[in-house]
Amino acid sequence: ESPLSMKADFLLSLCELVVGGRDGLQPIEKTVIDRCVRLVYREQALGLENTKTPLLQDLYEELLRQPEPEARRVATALELYCTGSLNLFNHPTNIKTDNRVVCIVLKNMGENLRKIAMHITNEFVSQAVDTNFREGVATWCYFDEFHVLLRDPLTASYFVAVWKMLRKKGCVPSALTQNVKVRPDRALCKAV
Repeated sequence: ESPLSMKADFLLSLCELVVGGRDGLQPIEKTVIDRCVRLVYREQALGLENTKTPLLQDLYEELLRQPEPEARRVATALELYCTGSLNLFNHPTNIKTDNRVVCIVLKNMGENLRKIAMHITNEFVSQAVDTNFREGVATWCYFDEFHVLLRDPLTASYFVAVWKMLRKKGCVPSALTQNVKVRPDRALCKAV
């Protein structure tokens, strides 16, 4: 897959998490999001040097420029995470992502941000493992409090896909939990 289509897939699933509701994103909403992702990441896709990494704010602003009412609906849902009180991830990362060991702690994060944080963390891990795989570097990933990842069906299914990709790319993932209520016979646990 191309990096642009992978980024579009990630942002579609993130918007699904934020906007989707019971019925999920509608086809027009998905199309508008995809169009905006391509516009926002155009310079990076062209390989232009010195391009800044787009933020969620850039997608939000591009959605506001679109003529469809569906674009405004998605932008309005993203507003809380871009200009609202939950804008924690609308900034360049403060994590030193090029360190040999990277630890991302989601403890004490409110429930509204936790799902998004887990989703963004999964994306970061996927990118790091992909980079290491291309460079022939082995990667070990430890997911503590694993049962939290299985609470939400969308996050759980996305995590299962990430888990399979990690193993395919030579990563050694480990899922840790102290919650004995997570039954190993559940379909998602079996998939992992």
